[in-house]
Amino acid sequence: MRLKLTENKIKMQINTGVKQSITIASNTLLDIHDKGIATFSFRGQVDGERKRFKIGTYGENGAHFMTIDDAIKKATDMKRLVSEGVNPLWAQYGRTIETIDDIFQSFFEASSCSYNYEKKMYTNYIKPIIGEKKIKYLTAKHLQETLKNIVEQDLLSVAERSLYLFRSVFSDAFENSIINKNIARNLDLRKHAGAGNKQQREALTEMHIESFFNATQQYPLIFPEPTIIAISLLLTFGFRKMELLSAKWSDIDWEQQEFHIWTDKSKNKLAIAIPLPDSTIPLFRRLEVLANGSDFLFPARRRGSTPHVHDSTINAAINTLFGKNKKSKTCQENILGKLNIPYFTVHSLRTTFRSLLPKYNVDEAVGEACLNHKPRGIVAVYNRYKYLDQRRIAHDKMAKVILPMAGFEYRNEKIFNTARTNKAFSPRPTVTWGSMNFNNTALGG
Repeated sequence: MRLKLTENKIKMQINTGVKQSITIASNTLLDIHDKGIATFSFRGQVDGERKRFKIGTYGENGAHFMTIDDAIKKATDMKRLVSEGVNPLWAQYGRTIETIDDIFQSFFEASSCSYNYEKKMYTNYIKPIIGEKKIKYLTAKHLQETLKNIVEQDLLSVAERSLYLFRSVFSDAFENSIINKNIARNLDLRKHAGAGNKQQREALTEMHIESFFNATQQYPLIFPEPTIIAISLLLTFGFRKMELLSAKWSDIDWEQQEFHIWTDKSKNKLAIAIPLPDSTIPLFRRLEVLANGSDFLFPARRRGSTPHVHDSTINAAINTLFGKNKKSKTCQENILGKLNIPYFTVHSLRTTFRSLLPKYNVDEAVGEACLNHKPRGIVAVYNRYKYLDQRRIAHDKMAKVILPMAGFEYRNEKIFNTARTNKAFSPRPTVTWGSMNFNNTALGG
């Protein structure tokens, strides 16, 4: 490629330090930033648009520098790629990036984070909609429609995380000149991902809870026994959904009757020991029988990406009775709506648990401890066993309310001795579900 200036004149211009941009050869620019400091850029027509890419830093010596001859050779190679229909910038990454799937895969491969959940989320909810779409045809509207599709499935947490993933991926693509505009920049959490939807945080009344459990008994295929037990435990303990559904049997200390949530499972990275009242032990023992040797309390019901039950399983069941599950052939009408039950999600069960505690004289601080909320202020010292005795009593109060509504018999003839050093167990409570009596379930750990 022919130089438009001699090499000596180019070096003189660089040594002057005058800030300017000089065309030194076809498609090759020299940007002078300061005395002796300059960079090379390629400029050409790519995908029908005029683009400019930095290709190196001027220097005579060193692996990180580029001579004038090297820059011209690199620009010539990039021009050849353009003529072959390949974006020259993408070629630097060792792959051709043409579709949205290419952008996401490139992002995941280059990232130092594992992004395990995001990869599954992308595969299940994003890729089927826009994965094969060409980059040059993608608009912000496509991202908005993808989020809307997720919201309409009432997967609000998935929609929120998808929006954040869009922002990260397209910001990275923009910074690396893979795209000319960050189309995810103006995505709004409330407007496009369903955030702030009051329905998702609706607290149910006791009348709603009882009507809900009565309705579930008519649909045992949609609400099998493990699902009923899970919902009962969520309402009794105020668990976050996956703290319970992904739990292992090794998380339970049978001797002390405590359920441990470790830092890697806790949303706020705070471990907590949750006391298990006597009245709830038969539910866990029944789950042990239903798990049939699995390491998990709620093993996956079919082969899938996780060994435990999927995070959308209970929401899907609830949505079915609200007539929102379009895939369901069992129930298409709004059964719960006809019972005047407001729309709710699994997270609403945690909200409901918290709203019921004051009614049964549970102190505000104890209620916050039950939810494992992070303490505030300098004087707040975190302790996983904080209010352990009071929390055991609070959960037993909720069990007394919730279990009969769910069809279980509550019986706790003697209050549990709350001293952690006391190894003695109180008399075994009785819990039945329908015609099933759990008293024959072994209590030993």
